[in-house]
Amino acid sequence: MIGPGITIVWFKRDLRIHDHVPLAEAARAGPVLPLYIVEPELWRAPDLIDEAAPT
Repeated sequence: MIGPGITIVWFKRDLRIHDHVPLAEAARAGPVLPLYIVEPELWRAPDLIDEAAPT
């Protein structure tokens, strides 16, 4: 059960934490519950970073 004063930060596609502004702001405010939901269709999608890389 989530109590009062806990902030949920939903990680959708960007799983970085070192420069994640909403995560940093939530952590400054108090307890944080990071949430990531596996979406199989995202795992099957082509990686856009690989397509943008120079060849």
